[in-house]
Amino acid sequence: MPSSAVGNNRVYQDQDHENEVDDVAFLTGDREHQQAAANRAATYEKPIIASCTPKQAIIVLIVVIASSFLISIIIAFARPIGCQYPEFIPPPLPKGYRLRKPSANYLTTTGEAYPWKDIRLPKFIRPLKYRIQIRPNLTTRALKGQMGITFYVTEETNFIILHSRNLTINEYLLRDVRGKELTIRRSHECIELQQIYLETRGSLFPYQNYTLGIRFDGNLTESLEGVYMSKYTNSKNRTRFLAVTHFEPTYARAAFPCFDEPHLKAKFKISIIRHRDHFALSNMPLEKTEDVGFFLERGLLQDHFQETVQMSTYLVAFVVCDFSKITNKTSRGVSVSVYAPPDQITQASFALDVATKVMDFYEDFFGVPYPLPKLDLVAVPDFGAGAMENWGLVTYREAAILVDPEQTSTKSQQYVAIVIAHELAHQWFGNLVTMDWWNELWLNEGFASFLEYKAVNSIIGNWRMMDQFILEKTQTALALDELSTSHPVSVSVDDPSEIESIFDAISYNKGASILYMLEGVLGEEIFKQGLTNYLETNKYLNTVSDNFWECLSIAARNSSNDVHVKTIMDTWTQQMGFPLIYISRDEKIVHVKQEMFPSIFRNSNDPERPNSTWKVPVSFVTSIDPTREFHLWLNGSSVDFEVPDSVVWFKMNSKQSGFYRVMYEESLWAQLTDILLKNHTSLSAADRASLLDDAFTLNRVGILNVSTPLLMLKYLEKERDHVPWATALRHLNYLQQILSLRKAKENLVCFIQKLITPVYNELGWKLRTKHVEKLLQEEILSAAVKIGMVPAISQATKLFQQWRGAKTPISPDLREIVYSTGIRYGDKSDWDTTWKKLQESKISSEKRLLLKALGSAMDPWLIQRYLEFTLDQNKIRSQDIRTVVDSVAQNSPGNLLTWRFVKLNWNKLLNVEGGIHSIGPIVNAATSRMATNLELSEVEAFFSKADVGHGHRLLDQSLETIRNNIFWLEKSEDLLGNWIKSNTMC
Repeated sequence: MPSSAVGNNRVYQDQDHENEVDDVAFLTGDREHQQAAANRAATYEKPIIASCTPKQAIIVLIVVIASSFLISIIIAFARPIGCQYPEFIPPPLPKGYRLRKPSANYLTTTGEAYPWKDIRLPKFIRPLKYRIQIRPNLTTRALKGQMGITFYVTEETNFIILHSRNLTINEYLLRDVRGKELTIRRSHECIELQQIYLETRGSLFPYQNYTLGIRFDGNLTESLEGVYMSKYTNSKNRTRFLAVTHFEPTYARAAFPCFDEPHLKAKFKISIIRHRDHFALSNMPLEKTEDVGFFLERGLLQDHFQETVQMSTYLVAFVVCDFSKITNKTSRGVSVSVYAPPDQITQASFALDVATKVMDFYEDFFGVPYPLPKLDLVAVPDFGAGAMENWGLVTYREAAILVDPEQTSTKSQQYVAIVIAHELAHQWFGNLVTMDWWNELWLNEGFASFLEYKAVNSIIGNWRMMDQFILEKTQTALALDELSTSHPVSVSVDDPSEIESIFDAISYNKGASILYMLEGVLGEEIFKQGLTNYLETNKYLNTVSDNFWECLSIAARNSSNDVHVKTIMDTWTQQMGFPLIYISRDEKIVHVKQEMFPSIFRNSNDPERPNSTWKVPVSFVTSIDPTREFHLWLNGSSVDFEVPDSVVWFKMNSKQSGFYRVMYEESLWAQLTDILLKNHTSLSAADRASLLDDAFTLNRVGILNVSTPLLMLKYLEKERDHVPWATALRHLNYLQQILSLRKAKENLVCFIQKLITPVYNELGWKLRTKHVEKLLQEEILSAAVKIGMVPAISQATKLFQQWRGAKTPISPDLREIVYSTGIRYGDKSDWDTTWKKLQESKISSEKRLLLKALGSAMDPWLIQRYLEFTLDQNKIRSQDIRTVVDSVAQNSPGNLLTWRFVKLNWNKLLNVEGGIHSIGPIVNAATSRMATNLELSEVEAFFSKADVGHGHRLLDQSLETIRNNIFWLEKSEDLLGNWIKSNTMC
């Protein structure tokens, strides 16, 4: 099929598909082969020969001019069909954000002024097709390749600009559609912009195909980016190597020169040269394999893969490995395979089953077939992210895909299912339809983060995933978005460092939460129809948020639900933060008012931080029938509504489905607290959780007395649902951490012990059968150990010693608690034994638990040694550094040691982790529990001199968290201690 590209509202067909050569010869030391290869690649398209008489030429010229005029008229008055907008005019940037201004000082590698001044590529260059031949050498770690890029321009130009990073370009060859070679008069590379500038002697003319041939060299990295090396140890204790790619967001340019922006989609024809002991995978199925050992090196084969569909560069992928696989088919016949090291392939069955069912669910839910013939999922030993959605070749960290039914906990199995569903959602949202630029990242990640829960909830209903959605998505997003250093869902970003900084809870979790809220407004059927329209209308294209809003509006109008989605949702995506809804009652009249949530350090009078308003879909339930939801719109600053006299109480934001918090007047808080204490099941589990979440958060920012959430907590003695308990324990854990060296800590611990004792006695250590009951048991046992309950510590220590002596296996759902308790209350020999078991384990989920447990040691020497292990990749893989540092930082003795370690090893961590954005979570782990002005001054002083690149937002968020901690202690610590002493036996 011919490929096409869209430019200036014109569709230009790929004219060269029949004339391109089948391969691009690899550069080798064999001169005869080089010559033969050069002859084969002498032209990328066969010359087109034509002749005509002068009269014919005049006629043709007249026809061309008339046709051009007619086409221009058509273009001027044409309107798109379906639900695409005719043109997207970018909204103004949120106040406080500014576009990066072009620098006039970009230099080439030779020290000259670089001719192009923009970090973005020119808009007039459009790639059509890449033919890439690449050899990742697993012995020498060299990367060699050559390629041809067929492209066209939409305006006359004499230069081309594309991306390249850490590659050595050996040769360029530019030809036009007739095969005529065009002279490249000069070339420049700018390291800072990661760009190559090629200037031609003559002009390139609009809407003609050109092919740029490039030969290049590079290296396999160890940074978990671009094309990198990974390794594992097999059953014979031999180290085996593999090559893996990770290109999101801007690392495709580190593998091959390319137009590395998401809207510059093209087709890819990929060939991989590898040793016969390995095999290669790529986005598309294998087309053929040929022996190239005679020309290159003995034992080498070349795999040719089918041409891809139109796609973005960041989704291109390949793997060279010696893994094993298992395969299944979807109901429509799409081949689904899971690849893993041979010794671990038995752990792939759960993932294969989930992936196959999720694919069927998505095809039915979206009403759009998966467009590729196969889907591979690969377990990668070294992987920086949790997973990556490369089209047709999804890569995963081992712990995010491998499950041993006898060894993997319920929580870990749920995590695997969620990650798989997330990446498969991207096959539609992100891959088939792609955001136009990274400022719309949420169109990828927000959708996948929402749909992952719907998919798993559908295929495994008894897991109650939509109840857990508010725990993992809504509450975590609200916690970040309350900071004055947050950012809008759609935020301007330019260079790669800025792009990486928005892969956070705003793009993922807030994006998911506002979609969940919107689905509640429209209804699932209208929402589904909007999704289908959006995918069908924009498949293989790039979009902005407005495209989606219009599709939903059309679906709503077709169902007689006249909701102008854009008007509503722009208020949620174009400005940071969220509303705080104030509720008061005057007999029958309920007053509803909104203000911007009052982050502690946001100045409402600052013109850069306006007191914004939102279009808020307010939901609520009442005492008359707590199962029936009511809805109203808050379109301005306030609205009133009337309730019957018989309504005793009402709870706003039903099931925490809206992305806002609620502040009730004192009498209404008292009513809701009374309901929790006397008859908590009158409210749903999600409503109970949201009340606790709102109350604790409102206390933290200083507008609700701490006595309100503390009194609410007393009802937990009767609570047996996972979601409210998980919410409460998250807030209580925060209080324990910042009170770790304070006088109120003892009162708080005593209070928590009294709360959890009834449920601890009921659940105990007996194995549970229900999924959500297992999750609750793990929460309660973990909390019991952390607050020093002697029976819990004794039982966990006993089980640890039995495990250490290899006498009794531990249930997977109890292991994390047992391991961490054994280390915390054990000695050096316990630590060393556990470390040895970590080295020997072949179960990814088990290794992750052991990594976390080893950070629980109380001995400062053991803690320091463990932190130093992270600087040695032979001990701790770079992907696991964050896990280690975070586990150590959660210990009282480990917190300050972690900060000291980060300071002393800042530059090393930057190099290991690949930059400030990768170690952002490390900085957060080391500082988020600080709560004194002295600590704040120390962190500020360090980072005033440290290289943080474009990571200022991450740093500012860490500093704001410390200030928030200090604020809470000054305002509420004494009140908390006094209330507990007055209202309990503590």
